[in-house]
Amino acid sequence: MEILRMSVCYIQQAKKLNYPGQVCWYQTGIFAARLGLAAEAAKDIKARSGAYLKGFRFKGYMDSPHDWKPDYDGVGNMMNTLQEMLVQCDGDKIYMLPAWPKDWDVNFKVHAFKNTVIEGTYKNGKMEFLKVMPESRRKDLIF
Repeated sequence: MEILRMSVCYIQQAKKLNYPGQVCWYQTGIFAARLGLAAEAAKDIKARSGAYLKGFRFKGYMDSPHDWKPDYDGVGNMMNTLQEMLVQCDGDKIYMLPAWPKDWDVNFKVHAFKNTVIEGTYKNGKMEFLKVMPESRRKDLIF
């Protein structure tokens, strides 16, 4: 509960400063996804995926207000945020799409604890395809 309180305070403070922390190593999106705040996590993904460093050949390179350029922390945090939006594990429980926006379609393949691989398609607000390996872990999925 203390982690939840601190995370909410962090996000609220960032909003007050008008700096959502959507660059470099800031983990605002990861915190939002862990809290199930789909809109906040999505806002972080949109900001990071649209922020690229002009002058570099590939749009995957991001600017950094802190140290060297190009910055890879921002892209790494974006990947972690996407993973947390798609799947979160707690013991044997596997929470599926805990912070995924209902209006976002996705094809995914993610790895969970206990050598579990989950592959699926979420489209138009519904799970269209779901493959769980090993199949015995399907009972641990929570939507």
